[in-house]
Amino acid sequence: MIQPTAAPEKSSEVLIRLEHGDSAKALSIDQLVHRENYERLRDQVIKHLKTLDTAEAASRYDPGSGWTQFLDGTRGAGKSTFLSSVKVALENDAQVNGHLAFINLIDPSRIERSEIILLVILQQLRKRVDDALKAQCRSQDEQLREEWHRTFKGVAGGLSMFAKDYHPLNDLDPDLFLEWGLERAGDSTNLRTKLHCLFSTACRILGVRALMLAFDDADTDSTHAVSLLECIRKYLDAPLVMVLVTGDLELYSLLVRQHFAQTVAGKREAAIELQRRSIQGDRSAQYLRMIDHLEEQYLLKLFPIHRRMQLQPLWNVMLRANCRVTHPAWGTEPIHVKDVVQTIVRRGLRVKTSGDVAIYVEFLLKQPLRSVLQVMASCAPYLRGSSALTLAPASWSAELSTALCRSLQALALTSLYKFSVDTDAIAAQEFPALAQAVFDLSLLDGDIDTAPYLRPMSAEQDIRVSFAALAAEVPNFCAERPGMALRYLLRGPGSVSLYSLARTHPGEKDLSPSLDRVYQFKSYLGIGRREDSLDWARRATAVIALPYSINPKARVVLPGVVGLNRKGRKSEHTARTAIRLAVETSAIQRLPVFALSMVDVASNTGTRTYGSIFTLVGLIEKLLSADSESDQEARIIFERAYPSLTVTAPNWSPQGSTADLGDVEASKPAKPGSEPSKQEKLWEDIDAWRRNALQLAEATSPSAIFLGKVWTRLFFSLQKASEELRPHADFGEVMEIFALCVINAFLVEEAEHHLPGSSSISTVDLRVDRNNPRTSASWFVDKLKSMQPQRRDFPMTSIVATCPLLLGLLDVHLGYADTLKQLFPENMETASIEALLRPKALAGHMKKVSIAGQTRTRSQSTAPNTMEPRDAGEAPAE
Repeated sequence: MIQPTAAPEKSSEVLIRLEHGDSAKALSIDQLVHRENYERLRDQVIKHLKTLDTAEAASRYDPGSGWTQFLDGTRGAGKSTFLSSVKVALENDAQVNGHLAFINLIDPSRIERSEIILLVILQQLRKRVDDALKAQCRSQDEQLREEWHRTFKGVAGGLSMFAKDYHPLNDLDPDLFLEWGLERAGDSTNLRTKLHCLFSTACRILGVRALMLAFDDADTDSTHAVSLLECIRKYLDAPLVMVLVTGDLELYSLLVRQHFAQTVAGKREAAIELQRRSIQGDRSAQYLRMIDHLEEQYLLKLFPIHRRMQLQPLWNVMLRANCRVTHPAWGTEPIHVKDVVQTIVRRGLRVKTSGDVAIYVEFLLKQPLRSVLQVMASCAPYLRGSSALTLAPASWSAELSTALCRSLQALALTSLYKFSVDTDAIAAQEFPALAQAVFDLSLLDGDIDTAPYLRPMSAEQDIRVSFAALAAEVPNFCAERPGMALRYLLRGPGSVSLYSLARTHPGEKDLSPSLDRVYQFKSYLGIGRREDSLDWARRATAVIALPYSINPKARVVLPGVVGLNRKGRKSEHTARTAIRLAVETSAIQRLPVFALSMVDVASNTGTRTYGSIFTLVGLIEKLLSADSESDQEARIIFERAYPSLTVTAPNWSPQGSTADLGDVEASKPAKPGSEPSKQEKLWEDIDAWRRNALQLAEATSPSAIFLGKVWTRLFFSLQKASEELRPHADFGEVMEIFALCVINAFLVEEAEHHLPGSSSISTVDLRVDRNNPRTSASWFVDKLKSMQPQRRDFPMTSIVATCPLLLGLLDVHLGYADTLKQLFPENMETASIEALLRPKALAGHMKKVSIAGQTRTRSQSTAPNTMEPRDAGEAPAE
């Protein structure tokens, strides 16, 4: 008595061996990912076999009484492996083997287009029966042999109808034509019955109740797909012929739709053309409705709902089974699939928080099975662990990141090509191609604030897989290269935010279509060109200041940018005058760093001057990216940063009158010899900082999420701060808060999102006040005192916060030296840190710098009224 297997337990075990490679060879049931599907299929097979009677005559098989099981799965879902494993498992199953003969597994996509599917089936069947007859030598078997040959010969007449343009009666006289024609018609109409007799005879010879045929990937070749379905519908619809078909039901649906469009409307493209060119009264809607109906009912009749089985992604399988994986590099102990994928994401993409790791893990596990297994197999040799615990260390591995990059790029290759991403250039480590891809895809995604995080969360599948591929490239480009990390921060996510800003405040000439607008913006900022971040920062300053470049009504205090008058007012002087006074003041030992932040923007209406925090950040990137073996290149970069350069305003700048600018005050030169000596002193500080910063390079391995969130926090905090500082703050206060916004953005996001490059570095989670600086510098000092960040835990923050280009904007009397000391090298004295800060004498000069726009409001009561505390910055969008 055949007994169905018990329902599989929810915690069934599945062991995946990554060393098996990419072949579709049969696996044992315990290694079959879709083991639960096999158990269900086996139960259905046994249940059907119990209903069969070996003595039942073929003439009693009614149309539609066949047994067909459809195994639905996308490309790479594991259909071929599953089918070959089913064949081996059923052939070796003691409860099935004596009752079912698995004839063969046929791949119609490998059959020549001129071949007839039914003939291929009969050829496989005859081979199997002939082999069985050779082994039967009893006298009673001779009758079966004769019956087999007689029945097989009986189907020949009907099969001749399949020959193309076959008309053997054309040259016969009328009487003979009628006689032979009636005989040939009988062959055609009786073909189904004769085939069923043939199948019944084969079952008796093989000693089984049913035959099983399996067809794999018929939908790959549309030539055979519909022919196979028609063959099953017409000739294989007998209970003793059990048919397994694999394919993508969506693709089958399209092929069937084309078939019925041909039969109903005369051509395969009719379903699309009727939909595009529908005209009221031409009955096109009626045609479409009939095609839809035929498509739906045809598939339901051929593949009933209760005989459809879906091969789901690994994500769904893991909800019901305990999936483990092994690889020779890990030893013999199997590790849970989720632990392996989490480790690949954490260490390869440098993702730290469990929530972000879960997003990437879910994305990967929901990809087709073949893709997931190939990604794991590519990365497995570089994990080097024997358990989930030994896989866990977060140290950066160049080999692992490279393997993951290539795997995810291969996964997304079609999508990347669709978006014209230069994958070859990215693989060759050309940064402009990466920055352009991040910019273009972020605009396509539409979520300007969070798209640069490159998390696979887009509504579009193509953008999701592309984001994952680009996210893998970020640590591959930026790990152990802090300068490159800053370059990506500005030219990638930074460009996206700037475009959003430029789109919100277009100029008068910006009347072109959106695609032209994007092209203008990319051309101006140099997106896709080999440019450094200092050039980007200067042009970004011009973009931010663009709406206020003509006769500003309010004080020009913008996100990260301050507009400066080129002519002094009563009790106020120009920035260049302040620089000269500072250079001539003996109490000020160094060139004021705000001198390096200045940018002149020239347009048709004249030239305006701005102080920009982005210029300083861009200069920091350029200094860090200079040749580490020699100081000469960095020295040249520093010397060229002052005096300030002039850039052209965007070509979509608004038109205005030159009268708006007024006269320019002629700047007096400083005393001979004073400026070079103080510039040299500043260089010495920068050179010492640069040497120490590069020693932290190995500890940096930023992710796309970390750098994206740093930029988002920085930009939003600069926006909030500029709004509140605009009415009343002086130039020195504004630039100090801007510098604190930069430090704070790295501090907050590094605590949460940065995995250090070395496993020896502490990864202790530190509770961080997520508020941003807005008006009070002393508030931020108190925040640092409460946190006490350490240099080993915050390498990126330490590189930025200890840079003299930012420290020179911070007031020496607020206690920065003590609170920032832990971010400096151990041998750094407090007095040496204080020397890098802004001295009191310089604060007096900066306070008198004239800001463009109306004179500032003395009373702070005119500051914007916000619901948040003034010092509690708003966290950026997550």
